[in-house]
Amino acid sequence: MPSTRDPETRFGLFVGRVDQAWNRRAVQEETLRANWVLTASPEQSTLHVDHGDEEDVRSLLIDFRSFVAPQEPVFANWVFNELERC
Repeated sequence: MPSTRDPETRFGLFVGRVDQAWNRRAVQEETLRANWVLTASPEQSTLHVDHGDEEDVRSLLIDFRSFVAPQEPVFANWVFNELERC
């Protein structure tokens, strides 16, 4: 198996992870929401956040994490820098 330092391998992994994220139910069935309600009074404040289906959010965040973690071979900044360099 080629090293993940090989640009071709890393690009392949990146495309595969994008496909994986794109095919998540959160994206395909649009189960994510971003609603929040803040209730405030002198005695108490309450914040309620509704982000949709929790399982879908967690699954999508696992994929997303690999794009923003520098130690991952699909780290988005590496991909962007390599594309600019080429």
